[in-house]
Amino acid sequence: MTSKSFRTDPLFLRNEFEVEGRWGFPIVRKQALDLDGIELIACSDVSSKDTKNLHKGVHFFVDDYRFENTYNHPENALKRYGKYRFLLSPDFSLYSEMNPWRQIESVGKARWVAAKWQDAGKIV
Repeated sequence: MTSKSFRTDPLFLRNEFEVEGRWGFPIVRKQALDLDGIELIACSDVSSKDTKNLHKGVHFFVDDYRFENTYNHPENALKRYGKYRFLLSPDFSLYSEMNPWRQIESVGKARWVAAKWQDAGKIV
């Protein structure tokens, strides 16, 4: 891949969604979800063979390395998590010790992934 084609690669640019605010974060739209009886499963506990937990939502309240693939390989992540009832947006770390640019990056990654899943028809 040439440097010019890399700079125009949609996966590199990740600018296919409507954005808002100072930092241009992708918009994640509010979606209807009945909160009665909500159950969650950790992203680290999902399995390709799982059939008994599909009524649950997937959460990402685990170490970042366990779900970094949601941003780095979004199509694979959608295949892995998309069969569940709903998905919480990834919870990339926002430690107070992080420099502001790292915190902004973490929010941007989470919003982009959530917008990607909504675009694919998932409840997020």
